[in-house]
Amino acid sequence: MRLVPQTRKMRIAALAGLIVLLAALGAGLWFWREGARYKASPAYAVDELNKAIAEKNADRFAALVDIPHLISELTRAEQKLEERVPLPEGFQPLSPQAMQRIILAVIKGENAGAPLIFRVAALPDNLHEQLVQNPFKLTRAAGDLALAETFVRHPALGDNLPLTLYLARTDAGWKVMGLANATDLVARYQARVEAETRRIQEERIRELGESKSDIARLLPDLSCTAQVATISGNVPLLVLSVEGGKNPGPETVDSWGITLTLTTNLGDVAATPLLRGSNKVVPSGAISGTWHLEVDEQEYQRLQSLSPLVCRAQVAYAILDNGKILKAFLD
Repeated sequence: MRLVPQTRKMRIAALAGLIVLLAALGAGLWFWREGARYKASPAYAVDELNKAIAEKNADRFAALVDIPHLISELTRAEQKLEERVPLPEGFQPLSPQAMQRIILAVIKGENAGAPLIFRVAALPDNLHEQLVQNPFKLTRAAGDLALAETFVRHPALGDNLPLTLYLARTDAGWKVMGLANATDLVARYQARVEAETRRIQEERIRELGESKSDIARLLPDLSCTAQVATISGNVPLLVLSVEGGKNPGPETVDSWGITLTLTTNLGDVAATPLLRGSNKVVPSGAISGTWHLEVDEQEYQRLQSLSPLVCRAQVAYAILDNGKILKAFLD
């Protein structure tokens, strides 16, 4: 057997070690460069966003999302909604602070307290759970912009509602700037709100028709008279008398309100007093009574100059003994 000199063996071992070392350094450099490239990519930002949502880390989420810019876009979208759909009476548009609280509450898996407009929820109740189960995925990246998308189930807008975020490269890395499909989402929400508005209006008109029918049945054939007079001490009064037909039952009317329209012979409206009664109108009973309303001297003289007054009576509301409220007018 041929023997290799010891110095030659050492050279071979050293060369092998050098090769392994260079390979390890090369691999490490490659992984470092790939890691650095990944951390500087939109894919990393999307992964970190999903991680922040899954961990309910609102601080990390806020670092990855330009929340003021996102809110400004949502505010513009809300203003567009208000231009097309009148808000319910007493409804206040969301402030930027309220929007931020809602966004961060969703991320923390808390009750967001999102508004209802005409019974249409702005957000699904389980939005955080859905975002964890179906995280955002990077769908496009070109230059300094990128898109990430997911789909959620909305109780009013459908099962496959897309949420598309757009990201931009900033000095601090990639950040979410807003919703790329905000206009589409607003349009869908507007359409649903408008449909719900029509449905509610149609329901109210139907209920009003039923109420009027019940009122006409329970408090039929109303008639009234009106005149001005004075009593001892020259106290001016408006004297009103109302008579009605019998209540056929079976319901009892616990209380009621009747609007009297007083007009001149030419049809000009002189006054519209509302009479309220708490005397029950039982089956086979009827409304019957006279009311003396004090008026000031000026009103007395005005009504006297318009006399004789023609009176027309219409039930404004009736409350039945079963708690049902009948109305003759839309609120």
